[in-house]
Amino acid sequence: LNNHILPTFGNVPVASITPAEIRAWHTALSKRTGPTATAHAYSLIKTIPNTAVTDELAAVNPCHIRGAGQSQRAKQIKPASLTELRVITEAMPEHLQLMVLLGAWCALRLGEIGELRRSDVDLNAGTVTVRRAVSWTDGGPVVKTPKSAAGVRDVAIPPHMVPMVTD
Repeated sequence: LNNHILPTFGNVPVASITPAEIRAWHTALSKRTGPTATAHAYSLIKTIPNTAVTDELAAVNPCHIRGAGQSQRAKQIKPASLTELRVITEAMPEHLQLMVLLGAWCALRLGEIGELRRSDVDLNAGTVTVRRAVSWTDGGPVVKTPKSAAGVRDVAIPPHMVPMVTD
């Protein structure tokens, strides 16, 4: 909002913004930021006039750029092979090796792994419950719930990993 929307539209009444202005803003923004930042900014700006329309403060939403709220993955991610995973794991300090393996075998994000607690692990059921995630900002670590409701979930621990998790 502060970096991408307010500099252009901060002093403009929502009801007076035109589709042409939105298209020009989007084109200029996409030239100076990455596709993900552009998509996030467009998604946000689109919600503002939606609210104004709902509240009957504007007649229409000027945001009509098809697909602008979505971005394509910049590069295809190739998972590590079993050999590469072994090399990566062995290169880590011993107390962090389980984190690498949980990330790889349970598809957990770094922030989710960093906030796991013993109470999140159910060895009888063979599951890990994801309830929190940590992100790092200039102000230090910030612990929150995962980004979406779907992020709070139970994840099966592969049987070959249960002894390592138990240890």
